[in-house]
Amino acid sequence: MQVWRSLNYVLTILLLFALLSCIHYRLSTNPNLMVEKSSPGWLSSERLGHHEEAQKLRSLLKKVARPDKVLVITTVNYAWAKPGSVLDLFLESFHVGKGTKRILNHLLIVAMDQKAYMRCKSIHPHCYFFDTPGIDFASEQQSTSPDYLKFMWRRVEFMQIVLELGYSFFFTDADVLWLKNPIPKFSSDSDFIIASDFQEGQPENQSNIANTGFIYVKSESYTIQFIKLWRLSRLLYPNENDSSVFEKMKQDPHADLILGVLYLNRAYFGAICQSSRDMGKLYIIHASCRSGVERKLHDLRLFLNDWKNYKRVSS
Repeated sequence: MQVWRSLNYVLTILLLFALLSCIHYRLSTNPNLMVEKSSPGWLSSERLGHHEEAQKLRSLLKKVARPDKVLVITTVNYAWAKPGSVLDLFLESFHVGKGTKRILNHLLIVAMDQKAYMRCKSIHPHCYFFDTPGIDFASEQQSTSPDYLKFMWRRVEFMQIVLELGYSFFFTDADVLWLKNPIPKFSSDSDFIIASDFQEGQPENQSNIANTGFIYVKSESYTIQFIKLWRLSRLLYPNENDSSVFEKMKQDPHADLILGVLYLNRAYFGAICQSSRDMGKLYIIHASCRSGVERKLHDLRLFLNDWKNYKRVSS
């Protein structure tokens, strides 16, 4: 296992250098990409290490994380955090799920704007304001807008920071309902596990389509390099979101050697629009297939009511 990890790490570094060379060429032939490189927040994880903000975040992570330095992270803007919106249903699911209420002690809500941060502080003890100078993410983001892409990639940047500070995490979108505690299902030998929108077979099959709305990542040198590679790959696909770029990375002939990514079984980690599902098997349910806050809220409320009825009948 150690030899395999060392080999993967070396391959990651080699691919990283190759990608940097490619990016350098793209930047030299397309000056417009330079705007993104110099934009606020670019590689702020490196700058954070020399800033007093790093100590604040370290203290918060130490407070929130379990003794094994694992925590749960979600990100919200005000459109998702305001009263009666997605965040309220997300938190309610922990209270009505099986064995999930105690997870709230280890949940860090990352607010992407000041209004979301103030709302978070009023309903949850562990909140962090991840500011993006010059951008206000408070309003609902359309999936095709430039600010939406910046929002999604800013989340990946925060993942990198947490890993570099030595913490492993479960990242979850806030439009996910936690029905049962999934943490015991994750093996200590698994380093990068991600939800799937489409499955063609076993968890290690790279033909499975990733959904970045639910991820487990262990803090290791090679997982940090993978996240960096993921972020750098964005420069090659500036108009793509994090999930799309993740899929494009796998098209490299060596990508499956970089990291043993595993994909979650949709029978246990499902989507709210799946045509068939077994309520007794589900651990989480995701509204990623619904666009717009109102549609997500409608379907999440219906499902949460169904879950409460199921739990009452089956108990």
